[in-house]
Amino acid sequence: MMDWLEYLPWLVPSVLVLLVLAVAVTRMLRTTSRTRGRGSFLEACRQLLRQPISALCLLAYVTTILLVWSVETRSCRLEAEELMFTDFEDAIVDLAFVDDMLFYLGHQITRRYPDPHAISRKDVDDILRVYGVDELNVMDEHGIVVASSIGIEGTDEWTKPYPAMFNRALLRDGLVNYSQDFRESASEPGVIRKYAAVAYPGRRGYVQLGFEHVRLKHGFDYRFRAVADGWHIGKTGFFVCADAEYDEILSCGHPDFRYGHDTLESIGFTEEDCPPFQRSASGARFFDATVFGQRSLCLPIDYGFHRGIMVLPYAEVFADRDRSVLLAAILLFPLLLLVAVFMNRLSRIVVRLQELMRVEKEQQDKDLRLAKAIQISALPLGFPSGERYVLNAMMDTAREVGGDFYDYFRLPDGRIALVIADVSGKGVPAAMFMMRSKSVLRAMLNREAALDQAMARANDLLSENNEALMFVTAWVGLFDPGTGRIEYASAGHNPPLVKRADGSVEWLRERASVVFGARTGLNYRVREFTLGVGDELLLYTDGVTEAMNIRAEQYGEARLAAALAAAGEDVITQVRADVAAFVAGAPQSDDLTMLTLILK
Repeated sequence: MMDWLEYLPWLVPSVLVLLVLAVAVTRMLRTTSRTRGRGSFLEACRQLLRQPISALCLLAYVTTILLVWSVETRSCRLEAEELMFTDFEDAIVDLAFVDDMLFYLGHQITRRYPDPHAISRKDVDDILRVYGVDELNVMDEHGIVVASSIGIEGTDEWTKPYPAMFNRALLRDGLVNYSQDFRESASEPGVIRKYAAVAYPGRRGYVQLGFEHVRLKHGFDYRFRAVADGWHIGKTGFFVCADAEYDEILSCGHPDFRYGHDTLESIGFTEEDCPPFQRSASGARFFDATVFGQRSLCLPIDYGFHRGIMVLPYAEVFADRDRSVLLAAILLFPLLLLVAVFMNRLSRIVVRLQELMRVEKEQQDKDLRLAKAIQISALPLGFPSGERYVLNAMMDTAREVGGDFYDYFRLPDGRIALVIADVSGKGVPAAMFMMRSKSVLRAMLNREAALDQAMARANDLLSENNEALMFVTAWVGLFDPGTGRIEYASAGHNPPLVKRADGSVEWLRERASVVFGARTGLNYRVREFTLGVGDELLLYTDGVTEAMNIRAEQYGEARLAAALAAAGEDVITQVRADVAAFVAGAPQSDDLTMLTLILK
């Protein structure tokens, strides 16, 4: 009954949360079943389990449970080890009475024989007989033996490992008492003794006493058994006390223990669990063993003449872990089921949206292809060549449609209008403004006899109702095929290049006027130059000079002039190839347009 009461504080809220989540999942599954027309609630569940997201949620659920199990296992193990180590330290304190007894005898000897140099051989024999000591050594202030029951007078104790430890503790570090655990006597191999020492006042030397373990065993048996019987580890842990040499059980705190169990092996310990006795209280190690049919965490304590083993069943060690894992499993399963249902519904919505987006994108691509075809068709078809001139042009948009355009057409007075322009921005907005700009320029050039008036009127029309605040740069030239004379004006466009018949290249640089579309009421200055036979005019947009390579370097005007100077008859093709070689695969960042006029 008490076990169930311990579970109630967390079991009741867990069940309530489980019920709430179960209702939510059931409603969602039923909704899914009705809306998708797939039959019953069970059919909806089967459909859910076949979804990839459900598999991912199940994997997340299992991974979370395993993570909780792993973390709680380590935490419970560490808590159990800390508990057992604390009890272990308390036990060592309780067993320290042996050292207290030996120190008491040492102080009696130093008070009875206050001068270490005055102790005779007869005094040594009397001490052995009166105080029940098995070995006696007296050291002076330098660590030299001045009296000994084993005949080592004059020996320098600094030269031996264990005696040197006494010298450091009592003569150098100033301790009053010091003891060592049971060890083999250096003078009598095979004899096990415990050594303790008491210092003379003023570091004038010390007395070292040695007791064989048989002499101390009977009193130690009773004391160790009393300490062991009083130990309780947690709720179900217990202590086993056995004779260190024979593994005979002296006491055991387990309720099922009966004295018919004589040795450690009889209750489940193996020889690997309990190696031969080393007579050492150090080097404690945890190990697993099945004791009284229960897998348990064990900590051995070898002290004096006894072997003690602290035992804590794993059922208690991992009780908190099991409750935590069960709680996580109860709460997370419906929660993850709810997430799975929600994510599956969301995934269906996403799939539908993706399908709609795909259809929409296909339609947009179709519209863009149509727009590009319309834009290309708006450009002049074919490149006329009269008796004295040859025209050529190209346009390469950065996107499906672009904002660059070129145009050429014959005016009523017989001259040929040459136009190249670049609309701000890219894509569909730029393409729409490009179509408007091209129409306005063509109309004004055909209507107005003077180039400056045509440019001013075109700017006024493009600036009106320009809510998108777009603008266009343009270079417009009026070419007379008979004389080679060209009147031109620029609305903020890049300066043209002229390649003379002798191969020299020059720029037609001037102070450019403001771009079209900025504001109304602007005037544009008209200039002129003349092409000679064999001369070639190159018009271009900034997509040529500002083309960038992967190092973000621009093609620039210098490279363009050099490419024009080195080009043959097909200038556009060769300049385009030079730009492509410069960018070396970098994505095209702007529309690229060129127009050439050669006078024959």
